[in-house]
Amino acid sequence: MTALRILLVDDEKMLLALLKRHLERSGHSVVDALSAELALSALDDSNPWQPDVLIADETLPGERGSALAHQLLTRFSGMRCLLCSGYPLSLDVLPDALRSRAAILQKPYMPAALERALADLMASSPPA
Repeated sequence: MTALRILLVDDEKMLLALLKRHLERSGHSVVDALSAELALSALDDSNPWQPDVLIADETLPGERGSALAHQLLTRFSGMRCLLCSGYPLSLDVLPDALRSRAAILQKPYMPAALERALADLMASSPPA
């Protein structure tokens, strides 16, 4: 898989650090945030960096991962999203038009499962 620009959002500090380290060692460029609000501020207009993929926990403080995904999938037409949750989750939380650009990864997962999920997501049909 080619190197990706990944926006990684999870409110568990240790998990966020572990995932960021793993993804960077795999050759990806990662911007991390502990909340949807911090993720959005990292993508303000003064920053030209745009993510290829959002990896977000669904149960974030404040705004949910799926709400963040909705905003960013709308804003960045080429972006994909991987929603992660330890609870049952369906892509029905996203509008029909955005679902083809998203996938779900159930927690807990091993780093190899994350890499497979990313590869599958990027191999799926390209965004319109």
